[in-house]
Parts: sequence; C-alpha cells; structure tokens
Amino acid sequence: MNRAVRLLLLAGGLLYANWVVQLVLPVHLSVLTSYVSELSALSRPYHQVFRSLDVLSGVLVMAGATAGLVVARRDRPAVAAWAALALFGLSNILDALTPLPCTLTVGAACNTSAPHDAWGWVGDPHLYASLGEEVFFAAALVAVVIALRAGGATVATRGRAEVLGAVAVCASVVAGLLTAQLNFLGHDLLLGLAQRVEVLLMALWIALIPVELVKPPRRSPRGSRRSLHVH
Repeated sequence: MNRAVRLLLLAGGLLYANWVVQLVLPVHLSVLTSYVSELSALSRPYHQVFRSLDVLSGVLVMAGATAGLVVARRDRPAVAAWAALALFGLSNILDALTPLPCTLTVGAACNTSAPHDAWGWVGDPHLYASLGEEVFFAAALVAVVIALRAGGATVATRGRAEVLGAVAVCASVVAGLLTAQLNFLGHDLLLGLAQRVEVLLMALWIALIPVELVKPPRRSPRGSRRSLHVH
C-alpha cells in the first residue's frame, strides 16, 4: 500500500506540470508570456488534452492523499497534511472544469474591449479554483513540514521539503505580482515563464515530498539513550 501511495503521488505530481506538453504540440502560445491556464482555454485547439491531464492529475493526487491517510500515522499534523493535499487535487480538477473561454495574453483573442480588466474576473469560477490550488499547496507545505518534524524525519528530508516548498512559494509570489501587473497595466513581461517555473516546482514537491509521511516515525536519539540507560 505504501508503494501505491508513492506511485499515485508521483504520477499525480508530475502530471500537474503538463504544460511541458506544449513543447511538442503546436499550441502557438508563448512559454514566456502566456498563462498556463490559457493552454486549457476553450478557444485553443488542444484544450481537451490539457484539461484531461489536469483532471487526471487531480484525481491521482486525491487518491494518493486518501491512501496516505489510510496507511500512514494519523496524528493531527499528518491528517492536516493529507487533507490539504486532497483539497489541492480537488482544486486542480475544478480548475480544469472551469476553463477560460479564450486566451487573454494573445492580442484580439478575446472579444472584449478590456482584455486585461482585473475587476471582470471577480465572478470567474476559474479564478477561485486556481486560487484554491495556491492556498492548499501552501497549507500542505506547512502541514507536511510540521508532520515531518513530529515524526522525527531526518534533517535532510525536512530540508528538502522546506527548501523546495519555499522556492515554489517564492515563484508563486513572483507569478502573482506579474499577473497583477498584466491585469492592471497590460504588461505581460515574463509572466508565462514565472508561472511555468512555479508549476514545475509545485509538481516536483507533490511528487517527491509528501510520500515521506508514509515512513514509520523515527525514534529520537534522546529516547534511545533513555531506553539503553534503563536496561
């Protein structure tokens, strides 16, 4: 069962970075300036490919988190970590089910006089699904790190979780600032590159880090010395 958890999270995590498929498909969207979500926009010729991969990724991550909750320890930090991870997967599914109608960063692609009107996004369910991915990833990051500490994970394991997660969050902040600049000022700069780096880092974190929670807790050195002293 532990192996199943590893495989589910590995596959789900790697599929989350499905934007790499655009490198072999003629999607005609810039890797440097286009939203990752624009690959799934209904106006794009291969939107069903990217939406299907997103749904599959979300389903696999949810399945992996559920299986992890069954086979791993159930202390409060671990349960919170698996729950946040499952909600991240659900947000990814909802993201795919509420695609953008058209591409916003390609000139004249959307039939609107204000393609960069941020206020027009307030009622867009896609916005909230995407925001859910960011929020639940951050929640999973914090909960997993706390759970690893509580379970006595090695310094190297905790370091990988913290560093990779922190870099992913930093990339997310940069992408968010560039998104705000695009919507308020109409400047795309390197928004697409920042988002793709962010998604890739999040995918690697999901694929490699939470599986450490299925390992049995380690005995603390203090506890080991105490037992030796008693005997």
